[in-house]
Amino acid sequence: MGNYMKQIIFVILLSFSATAFAQQSDSSIDDIEGLFQEEEEQVVRRDEKEVKKIETKAEEKKIEEISDLKRLETFSNIAVIQKRFLPKTGRFEFNVSGGTNLNDAFFVGNGVGARLGYYFREKWGIEAVYSIIQNKNRDVTNELLTRGVNTEGSVSTDGYYGLDLKWTPIFGKFAYFNEKIIPFDLYFTFGLGITDPRIAKSSLSNRQVDVTSPYTIKIGTGQIFALTKWMAFRWDLSMHMISAETTVLENNVSSTSSSFNNNLFLNVGLSFFFPEASYR
Repeated sequence: MGNYMKQIIFVILLSFSATAFAQQSDSSIDDIEGLFQEEEEQVVRRDEKEVKKIETKAEEKKIEEISDLKRLETFSNIAVIQKRFLPKTGRFEFNVSGGTNLNDAFFVGNGVGARLGYYFREKWGIEAVYSIIQNKNRDVTNELLTRGVNTEGSVSTDGYYGLDLKWTPIFGKFAYFNEKIIPFDLYFTFGLGITDPRIAKSSLSNRQVDVTSPYTIKIGTGQIFALTKWMAFRWDLSMHMISAETTVLENNVSSTSSSFNNNLFLNVGLSFFFPEASYR
């Protein structure tokens, strides 16, 4: 009887231990599975964040206009071109243009001009200049003549030829209506030349007025906008500083006077560069 009871107690204890072990095992498995599930959820959330971040960056980098370029990452989405689009070193420039005198109070002057230049460096070159101006009296000049007022001391430019030193310190690019990027050069010129002068008529018929071809100091500035690697649009604004001597002959008696005149010219035209550039 005693041994039988011992066996029953042993079976009961064994059953209880197996049940407890099974419950503990199930709990451990659930815990492990929970850890795996939590890790998988973290991975999914992280992947979703990365996808969203990539989509956000892609949206930010979407380029529709020139102004959107500022959102690009440096050296990642844009290539920086440091060399000039229109190289000039060792090349000639031939320019044809039309122009007008902007500040002459007594004459209206319109004309054409031509320039031939050569560039030693991108920033430095020399340029020969020749221009012809067709002048005519302004209404105020004719009105003064009818009233007996002399305008003979006014000297304008019928023609000019000279040589310029050309310095181009600035180059850059600008956007044309967010559709096209146009490279440009900003230059300055300093030159010497000779002016073929035009002088106003005297209101007195017995006076003969003559003026010598004066030496001229010329300073100017302008821009060249590259259309291709061999053609460009160019505007030029130049001041001609003329020191002229005017001789008046009246009743066989002559008198000479000096005058200093500033004539401001605006020219607009096309430039052609040759030979073809062999470097870029």
